Amino acid sequence: MILHFCHQEQSRIDLLSYVLKTSDGKIGEPGLTVEVDEAKFGRRKFNVGRVIDGKWVVGGICRETKDVSLVPCHDNKRNGLALVEITTQNVNPGSLIITDCWKGYESLTQEGWDHLTVNHSYNFVDPFTEAHTQNIENLWWQVKRSLPDTYTRKDGSLLYHFGEFLWRKKIITEPSQAFLVLLKHAAGLYPPPK
Repeated sequence: MILHFCHQEQSRIDLLSYVLKTSDGKIGEPGLTVEVDEAKFGRRKFNVGRVIDGKWVVGGICRETKDVSLVPCHDNKRNGLALVEITTQNVNPGSLIITDCWKGYESLTQEGWDHLTVNHSYNFVDPFTEAHTQNIENLWWQVKRSLPDTYTRKDGSLLYHFGEFLWRKKIITEPSQAFLVLLKHAAGLYPPPK
C-alpha cells in the first residue's frame, strides 16, 4: 500500500497540496522582518542565452523564524497590484518587509506596510538602514537547486516541486522523521475506513 502510494504521482501531488493547505500559510508577525522578492523560473534554450519562457513567483522568508512562502503570480503577471495581493495573503500584518528597489514594491508602502528597500545597483546592504535581501536571494538559489534537471515549465510540475520544497522546509524539521510525517499526513488525507 505504501509503496503503491509513493509511486503514484497524483497521490504525491494531492498529499503535498493537503499539507500546504492545512499548515499556517502566513509568515512573519509584528516585530519580525520578512524579505520579499520575485524570481522567474524557466529554462533557457540549449542552456544558453536569455530565459525564453518562465513563471513569475513571489517569495518571502522571515529572518527570525526562517518560515518561507512561495506563490506563483496569478496569470503570470508581475506588477505592484499582484505583489500587494500576494503579500497580504501570505505575510502577517505588522511585519517589516524588506525588498529591492523594483518599482512594483512602492505600492507596499502605499498600502500601509512597514517597508524598507535596498538598491542593488549601489549596495547589497543599505548603509543607513542595514536592509538587505540576502536571505531571500539564498532561498531562490535553494529552490532552483532543488528542481530536477528534467524540469520544464511545460510539464506543469512547478507547483509540485514548490510543494515538495515547502514540505521539506516547513514540515520536516528532522530528516529522520520524514517518513513518519509522510504517513501522518497521508492518514489525514486518506483516513482509514471505519
